[in-house]
Amino acid sequence: MNFQKKGELQSEIRIDSGDEVEELSKKFQKMAQSITFLIDDLKNEKNKQKTFFDNMTHEIRTPLTTIIGYANILKKIDDPKKSEQALHYIESEGKRLLRLVNEIIASSKFNSEKKIILKKRRTNLKQLIKESVKIMQYKAEKYDIEINYHFDSDVKILIDKDKIKEVLLNIIDNAVVHSNSRKIDIILENNMSKIILKIIDYGSGINFDYEKLLDKQMKKNRFLAGHGLGLNISKEIMELHGGKLIIDSSVELGTTITLIFPSNGDDR
Repeated sequence: MNFQKKGELQSEIRIDSGDEVEELSKKFQKMAQSITFLIDDLKNEKNKQKTFFDNMTHEIRTPLTTIIGYANILKKIDDPKKSEQALHYIESEGKRLLRLVNEIIASSKFNSEKKIILKKRRTNLKQLIKESVKIMQYKAEKYDIEINYHFDSDVKILIDKDKIKEVLLNIIDNAVVHSNSRKIDIILENNMSKIILKIIDYGSGINFDYEKLLDKQMKKNRFLAGHGLGLNISKEIMELHGGKLIIDSSVELGTTITLIFPSNGDDR
């Protein structure tokens, strides 16, 4: 006879007495297994809820930071043109924030786990990159960093514009914060097989295999504290587009993040 230890429902109780006591022990064992399954389900649900709120917290923080940044700029400038531009970005990010809040409300009505749903449309990727850089310009100027473009011709591609914009903002934000150099390079290449976008910073780099760890954490629905929750979300968004997010980093040399889009999404 093996008695349950306190809190251990997995251990088996086996009584071979051939009477009602044995029958009772079998029923108890079945009940213990059911409780164990229920506990596991509750743990999984708790993890899903944490993942959902972690995702939403990060997604909301980005537009809020932009709004606050440009609001502070408005206090310091007298140029009407620059003021109008700052107000435009505040309005744009305010609308994006409202859309994110509506997504949270809609998602919470049905499921605690937010599933990313793509709304694809033809988008000029070159213009989207420029728009994203302009939104982060205040932060780049704060760190005295120049963002350089290296573009081929315009690339029109079938994507969820808002989601890819979120990816770009996350990556550019990380590049600005971690760059030890005065510049960040953005390179867009369009060829017959794929569309490649590289965002290069010349910062401190990462001293471990970030990409493998990122994949491992994503499978566990966990996130890397201190290394940018946005990259987890960005990688998932790229994969939903049939693309890839590749991280190449060297200590003291910087980090290159490459976004690869399938060629069947462009207009050629």
